[in-house]
Amino acid sequence: MSARFALMAGVFVMLFATLVLADSWPPPRTQRYYSADGNVQIVIVPRALAGNLEYFQDKVDGKSPAGQRPGSNIMAPFARVSRRTDGGRWTTLWQQSLVNDVAPVHAMAANNGKYLVTFDNWHSMGHGTDAVAIYGTGGRLIRKYALTDFLPRTYIETLPASVSSIRWGREHFFSEDEETLILRVAEPSFDFGDDHGLVVSIRIRLADGAITPPAGRAWERALRKSKKVRAQQQAFERKACAEWGGGWCRQR
Repeated sequence: MSARFALMAGVFVMLFATLVLADSWPPPRTQRYYSADGNVQIVIVPRALAGNLEYFQDKVDGKSPAGQRPGSNIMAPFARVSRRTDGGRWTTLWQQSLVNDVAPVHAMAANNGKYLVTFDNWHSMGHGTDAVAIYGTGGRLIRKYALTDFLPRTYIETLPASVSSIRWGREHFFSEDEETLILRVAEPSFDFGDDHGLVVSIRIRLADGAITPPAGRAWERALRKSKKVRAQQQAFERKACAEWGGGWCRQR
């Protein structure tokens, strides 16, 4: 075995281990979230699955809804939003089904209970047309977004990722008047497990879902980094193609 091949094999093993760890998802379960002031509660109940294996097998077989638990009437995930009364009890503001297939990965609510925002999908962060979804009064869907709705596709391809998911952002928050959502988008990285780098901000008006495109020095820096990461990806793919051939020689 050549020294070069050994080096490349070592890199592949490390990457494979990272991917396996990153894709270990527990079964979906009921989650509770609270507004920043603690007075609004979100309860999200996932679609009922028979199990992870059943879900993935049905996905392979093209069956829908994939992995549905036999006999369960929970055919879609739903959210229940409640407000704390002066007496400390919770009173339901609304309950509504969500656009996700199984469940969102995270959710947040405004202190006034006016808006609910969900992020990503169970076992597939960053994928689909509902990576971000905004709901208004009564659970009305205001707008949902794929990452391509607010990021260039070439940028998305250079974000930290695993086999199933794209680690595109974290710690999103509302503006002080709770009328704007500020997305904290990760900068590109060649390290599949790196989701702790610098971020850029994208603003979305909650009332109608209008997006303010990213701009400024931070965004320009992120775009430069995206080009650098893409060059690293291409260099790795060329080396892998030369050593292993096959799928590593695909055209991108």
